[in-house]
Amino acid sequence: MSRSHMPPLVHRLYVFGAIAIAVFVLIAWAVTAVSLSAKTISNLPDHDIHTAPEQCIACHQSGENAPPLPHVPLPSCGYCHR
Repeated sequence: MSRSHMPPLVHRLYVFGAIAIAVFVLIAWAVTAVSLSAKTISNLPDHDIHTAPEQCIACHQSGENAPPLPHVPLPSCGYCHR
């Protein structure tokens, strides 16, 4: 079916779907690039990958023993950090 025979609504939905897929792919690439650039926790002194994320956030937000968290808190540090 050529584009000239496609109803306008179907054509708009097709274009919207293609744009949505492209945006999703670009966001996925960006998230992957950011996670690959994250520091490896096991290489840092006094860090354990099995520590509860709440403890990590509390330590970094207190500012006493750790620098401020350079990103928004996530449900698990293991999303990006190895």
